[in-house]
Amino acid sequence: MRAAHPAAPAAAAAATGASAAAAATVGNGTDGSTPASPPPPPPPSLELPPAERSALHFGAHVCSKWSVLAVEKAFFASVQRALTFTPLFSMGAIALGLTLTLTLTLTLT
Repeated sequence: MRAAHPAAPAAAAAATGASAAAAATVGNGTDGSTPASPPPPPPPSLELPPAERSALHFGAHVCSKWSVLAVEKAFFASVQRALTFTPLFSMGAIALGLTLTLTLTLTLT
């Protein structure tokens, strides 16, 4: 921790317009270089809408952002189908090709 300069309380008092004696003992427990901050404002009062106008009236949150969810679900469902069926059909085509090749090879020999 850095030690305060001996003239720091006097300089802080001159900058804030306080006396040097008052700068040495500030209520926030500092050496006078930082003035005490005011207390935070109280939180705003929150009034909930009546139950019949609530967003959760139907048991689901209604928000315009959630309309994108249907598009995302459809996209991921199609991606899942593509990732599932493409390898299956490819393996089936390879198996069919090998079967036909072996059948023709055995028939011709």
